Amino acid sequence: GFGRRTALMQNYVRDAVLCSKAVGRPVKVTWPRADDVKQGAFSPLAAQKLEAGLTAAGMLDGRNHKVATPAVIAFFNPLRWEAARPNDVISMRGAESKFYDIQDFRADHIITERQARLSPYRGIGASYTAFAAECFMDELAEAAGRDPLEFRLDVVRQNPRGQHLLEKVAEMSGWRNRGNRTLGLAFAGYSSSMAAGVAEVEVDTSRGDIQVTKFWAAIDAGLIVAPDNALNQIEGGIIFGISMALSERIDIANGEVVQENFYDYDITRAFQVPDIEIYVADVDAPPVGVGEVGTPMVPSAIANAFYAATGKRLRHMPFTPDRISAAMET
Repeated sequence: GFGRRTALMQNYVRDAVLCSKAVGRPVKVTWPRADDVKQGAFSPLAAQKLEAGLTAAGMLDGRNHKVATPAVIAFFNPLRWEAARPNDVISMRGAESKFYDIQDFRADHIITERQARLSPYRGIGASYTAFAAECFMDELAEAAGRDPLEFRLDVVRQNPRGQHLLEKVAEMSGWRNRGNRTLGLAFAGYSSSMAAGVAEVEVDTSRGDIQVTKFWAAIDAGLIVAPDNALNQIEGGIIFGISMALSERIDIANGEVVQENFYDYDITRAFQVPDIEIYVADVDAPPVGVGEVGTPMVPSAIANAFYAATGKRLRHMPFTPDRISAAMET
């Protein structure tokens, strides 16, 4: 339903042009879904390593974030790559950590060899860099012996709009009075748009299943030009994030995509969508966009909630039953 966003790779147009040229008349080309899936371009495989330092008072002092992916721009937009190389903003978006006040910070892109057709996913690089970074923030808070919310509030002390979002989502979700509820927190964004999110989950370890039962989000995207559309975009981005975190995956065997249709490429279905509550800040600032900001915070919020439920960390997306079972055995 989101559309085949292939930028400079409209191979379905190529099919129509070549067929029309061959028969000398207009043609209509319709791909079966299996062709669409197998000829897709995909978010890159990414491996990440993070290191950080803490002060004696349990404050974040420095962080190093390494991201290993192929250059996405180099494949889907070579002309843009020639102008931008070696800086691939598609792969590294979110690793810049621009909303936090970290005294010593470094992010490196290790460009790996491309093994598949690549294209941006919703949230582009932030869809996976924020997963690693925000799960790591929870681990740092635990190492410091501090609550994940209070730990983050210290790191956004120079960002009052970010502080407001964290306080607001904490209020919405009842974070400080959560008791035995299994909640996970994340703070991420896209470009200059910020989002704080809290996921509530139920975990069935016998089946390796995570159900997101509620999601709260607080968003700051500057001036909101079209409020109804903004809510729809943010809600859709959250659902994208849930689907990406829990089930969506592509496998490649013998040079071919294995999946064909929705029976083996599993997306979040309507009955799996949680109750979603969204707050949008009313700020005197230029508009900075809502189309991507709903997605990056979601996987880490779910993973952090999973840790609250089980005491186990999830480090690989999607959180499939086999990966959940493996995590429970560690």
